[in-house]
Amino acid sequence: MIYGKLTGLHLGDLLQWLQVGGLSGRLSFEGHWEHHLDFLDGRIVYVASDCPRERLAGYLVRRGLIPAEEARTILSRSILQRKLLTEELVERRGISRVELQQAVADLAGIITRSILSEKELRFSFDPEYATRDLLNLDLNLDANSLLLEAARRLDEEVSEELLQPGRKIPFEGEHFEEFFRRLVSSGISEEEGMGGQAYVEAHSTIQQIMQILARWLATGPGLVPMTAGQIESLQDTELRPGFLAGKPQLVWNLLVLASTIPDADLPAVKSLDELLELAGKMNVLGDLGAAQNWRRPENPPLEQLGSEVSLKWAEAAAAAAAPLDLSPPLAKLSAHILSVPTDLVLWVLGSIGIRQRGLRQALLEHLPEILGQALSFRASFPKTLQSLFFPPVISPLGAALEISRSVLPSASLWPDLLGGDSGLLFEHLDANRLRAASEAIRQFRDQSVSDL
Repeated sequence: MIYGKLTGLHLGDLLQWLQVGGLSGRLSFEGHWEHHLDFLDGRIVYVASDCPRERLAGYLVRRGLIPAEEARTILSRSILQRKLLTEELVERRGISRVELQQAVADLAGIITRSILSEKELRFSFDPEYATRDLLNLDLNLDANSLLLEAARRLDEEVSEELLQPGRKIPFEGEHFEEFFRRLVSSGISEEEGMGGQAYVEAHSTIQQIMQILARWLATGPGLVPMTAGQIESLQDTELRPGFLAGKPQLVWNLLVLASTIPDADLPAVKSLDELLELAGKMNVLGDLGAAQNWRRPENPPLEQLGSEVSLKWAEAAAAAAAPLDLSPPLAKLSAHILSVPTDLVLWVLGSIGIRQRGLRQALLEHLPEILGQALSFRASFPKTLQSLFFPPVISPLGAALEISRSVLPSASLWPDLLGGDSGLLFEHLDANRLRAASEAIRQFRDQSVSDL
């Protein structure tokens, strides 16, 4: 691996060095978002970006080469079947190699333009990356022509999404070290302290946790590992309304697949049953059921807890929704989504313990929020659902979820949508509606007790 910063090295010089040297591998840039240029024998053969607006399928939709619904289905199935999107586009859609070549070449110019617009940029070159010449697509791009195309585009309006930092998960490197220091600062008091050996052990433990998460989450559009029970339930040939209730990881992954083509004017999913119906139309349920690579090791007590929490939170949030003039089905969908990052962290902690209680609490406080922000950005979730991972969430939906959180077992484990300031809701929302929602939750709790 070769690492560096583009402060002392011009991008053109770097590209020229790879081209003239006839090198193969992946050149990656880390700035607001991550961008990748794949080289084979000095030729650029593919480009990729973590930014949803710079992905090939969405770009083909914007160019009018494929309808948005069809692109979403092809991309989703290629992800689940672990097939190359370019091959799927040629075989299933009939896009010509010439059209695909031109689209990828144009996208290379757009991505390089994004790289040039960054003020500070780290880069790495991995010669071991298994670069493939996808469908023999020779993009006919040398370093100079690519830079000229990118420079031509610099005067174009920059998407607001590209100006916002891509949310990073601190798997390794400087991001991890900064995250670990934050955990120690917030989880270990000055009086308690942490000696050298304890510090090293804690550092190693947190690193292990992040490495486990990285194996599942570092690649892909935001999919999360699912429980065995959820995967096996997809073998059912009759998936009736209500099927997704209590299956938060499955709900999350179906929403990821539904969101793969951003800004395509596709109808937003607003309920669990709408999501299930869409998954049926996209024909992805069978592929998800066969995707053993997304099957996480079993932990029955945690699986039961995750299911119970999503079910109870969904029902309670729906009860609070009506007084707030909010759609109860949307509240149910949101509760399932919101519980997933915390469940992920609890699952990893179930196999790797942390000796320092304060450090464990700090991890549970900070990491689910980071995971939720990064994965929902990567998946390009609808803004309404993305916002749930950026507290404080001052909205009727945020109020319904926060007020209903009190009914959950170990309520403090689950996301606090107000950042600890419960008075914010009454400062910004109608007090009478909030009182009515709180009363609905009190009645929900009383009914739950009487049903036992």
